[in-house]
Amino acid sequence: MGERAPRGPTPSFAHKTPSDRVLPSPPPVNGEEGAQVGDSPRKGTRGRLVVVGNAEAFPLVTCQGDTSPGHGRVLASRTLTMAAGDAERLLKVMDTNQRTRWKITLIFTMCLLQAVSALKGPRLVSGEAGREITIRCHYAPLSINKHQRKYWCRLKPMTSVCHTIVSTNHYTDLHYHGRVTLVDFPQNGLFVVRLSQLSLDDVGHYRCGIGNQNNILFLNMNLTISTGMAVFQT
Repeated sequence: MGERAPRGPTPSFAHKTPSDRVLPSPPPVNGEEGAQVGDSPRKGTRGRLVVVGNAEAFPLVTCQGDTSPGHGRVLASRTLTMAAGDAERLLKVMDTNQRTRWKITLIFTMCLLQAVSALKGPRLVSGEAGREITIRCHYAPLSINKHQRKYWCRLKPMTSVCHTIVSTNHYTDLHYHGRVTLVDFPQNGLFVVRLSQLSLDDVGHYRCGIGNQNNILFLNMNLTISTGMAVFQT
C-alpha cells in the first residue's frame, strides 16, 4: 500500500501573502498520469509547485508531491526547496517550451494540409462566345482527397459567396443544365469541368475546389469571353 504519513500537523508556511500562487502540475514522467516532484514517480501521484511570497521576504520555493492510492487519502508527502530565482527561471523555461511545441505543431499541421490538399489549375480561362471551355483542376491523389466532394462555383460580384454550378454530389444548377459537366479522376488526382454554349453572361470569377463547403480549399480563376475582336472580362 505504501508508507503512511506520520501523525501530527502537516508543515505549512505561516506567512503566505496574496502573491502566493499554485502552478499547474508538471508534465507526465515515464508514462505516468502525474509525477511527484522531488521523489520517484509512482502511479496516482501528482506534483505541484508553490511559490511562497516574493524573493526578498520568502526566498524559498516548496515543491510538494502527494501520493494517493485512489481513495483520496494522502499516504506520503515529500518536499523539495530551491531558490525562488531558480524556480522562476524553471517556470519560464517550461512556459517557453510549451508555447514552442504548440507553434511547431501548428506550423507542421498547416504545412501538411497544404502538401496533402494543394490545388493547381488555371488562374485565367479564355473562351469564345458560342464555343466551350475545359478546365482541369489537379489535387494530391491521396485517400483523404479521393472521395471528397469536388465542385465548380461562381463568385457573386463584390462578395465572397460562391454559388455552386456543378459538383460530384450529382448536383447541377438549373441555369446550367445541359451545358456543364464535372468528371473526377481520383486515381490521377484530377477533375475536369466543361462549360459549353459560352455567352457574355458567363464572364466572371469562379472557383474549383474540394470539400463540403465552397470556402475552405479552392482555387480562384477568372473567365473571359471574346466575340470576334472584342474580349470581355471582369
